[in-house]
Amino acid sequence: RRQRQMCIRDSLDGDGTNDIVVGALYDDDGGPARGAVHILFLNSNGTVKAQHKISSTTGGLTATLDDVDELGASVTGLGDLDGDGAIDFAAGAWRDDDGGTARGAVYVLNPAPPEPVVLDDIQKGTTTLADGSSSTTATIASVDPTRAFLTFSVRGNDNSPDDITVTGELTNATTVTFAREGTGGNVTIEWSVIEFISGVTVQRGSTTLSNTVTDIPIAAVDLSRSFVLMNSQTGGATFGPSDFPRASLTSSTNLRVTIEQSPNDPIKWQVVTYNDATVQRGTTSFASGDSSQTATVSAVDTSKAWLVYTNTTTAGTSSNIGQKLIRGRVTDGTTLTFDRSSTGQTLDVAWELIEFTDATAVQHASVAFSNTCLLYTSPSPRDCN
Repeated sequence: RRQRQMCIRDSLDGDGTNDIVVGALYDDDGGPARGAVHILFLNSNGTVKAQHKISSTTGGLTATLDDVDELGASVTGLGDLDGDGAIDFAAGAWRDDDGGTARGAVYVLNPAPPEPVVLDDIQKGTTTLADGSSSTTATIASVDPTRAFLTFSVRGNDNSPDDITVTGELTNATTVTFAREGTGGNVTIEWSVIEFISGVTVQRGSTTLSNTVTDIPIAAVDLSRSFVLMNSQTGGATFGPSDFPRASLTSSTNLRVTIEQSPNDPIKWQVVTYNDATVQRGTTSFASGDSSQTATVSAVDTSKAWLVYTNTTTAGTSSNIGQKLIRGRVTDGTTLTFDRSSTGQTLDVAWELIEFTDATAVQHASVAFSNTCLLYTSPSPRDCN
């Protein structure tokens, strides 16, 4: 891949240290040879303290690049045009076809790095959806919903989707709401709300799946730093193709949810942009006889990598949940492994691998559950009671 680079003789971020802009005109983000520009913000000792890529799919570029535009064929500093204290620069796209074949174009770009991620607080708790209830709420200390996201897990003793599948959402600044379609049995929910001062933005919504493919418009995000968290509630007495939606970001402005059979049931979704992270994404398919599949990824530090995934499934055997539930693992720095306990029907997995570039650390483990009721805690399991 041919590249052209220029060392700007000024500080792009205003810290007094010279930074580097590199053009990668044959970069294929979004399509063949659309091009890209990489900005390397340097420490005083010459090491890279932050990096920012601007391309067709990342970096907040508002213009539309076409195939073979070759952004980054040339770059040059322009001085501080907007008075923000950072040097702006121009990047040439010498084969841009606006107005005629290969007439070329120049883009004026602001190189300011994304604001760093600063954690504010983590609130967590346990909530019970009691037998006879279809919803419950938890009250939290006030948060900024645009900078906070929710994660949770569900535990219950029921084989009916309408009783055991639960949606959760940050309803407002002080309320988390959990809901299901049924009312049978107790369901225990362990939840966390993570809020940030800066560096993280969150979009969220509620959508009813009335079609097998649902496209949800979102505000433009940087795909290289964004990921999806989705949960769903479903009806019926057995688990099948209407109980497993799959979510993926198909562009910087579109969240697509697919499902094999439309349930007319709600999902809750969050699109999280985390500035101090890089995100890889892909899909993996299981044939009816496959018990496991792997996906190869660009090398990551496994101690800083978090895997999230969702899957669709065809009908299979209605009483066999082992065909439909998938386990995903970061096997090593370049491999993801997905497996299931039973075979017999096809399914498709959409995955995102988030590697944190700040101080965030991720721990991984795999444990086996016997027929006896145990809670797996560190350093050893204990009885549920």
